[in-house]
Amino acid sequence: MPLWTIIIEGQPSVSGLEDFWMCLDVGERALRALREEIAKVTLEIVRLCGRRFILAGRIGEVKAAMGLPLEDRRVEEGLRRMILEECKLLGLSEEFGTNLLNLLIEESKRIQRSILERRERR
Repeated sequence: MPLWTIIIEGQPSVSGLEDFWMCLDVGERALRALREEIAKVTLEIVRLCGRRFILAGRIGEVKAAMGLPLEDRRVEEGLRRMILEECKLLGLSEEFGTNLLNLLIEESKRIQRSILERRERR
């Protein structure tokens, strides 16, 4: 029985109160479990970002060795199209996908810029 049914429709009885506290306890456990799962997923996202930035650094090293520019608009646009398509499939807003991708790209460029600048100072 949903909690609001017990509170709103339930009769003030000992049985109703027991049901109320039992639902509350179950709800708290469910909430705790969901929050733990959110924390795990968030940590996994951060770990994946770390992995992405290691790869971005390697790309920066290759670009530096080959004398390539920091930005490649064609690659960025291709990635943007992929992200927007995935957002559609997952029911995520395009704005969220674009904002997240922009954040990832800017950090990748920062990492690569520092690598290119180090190479230039040598």
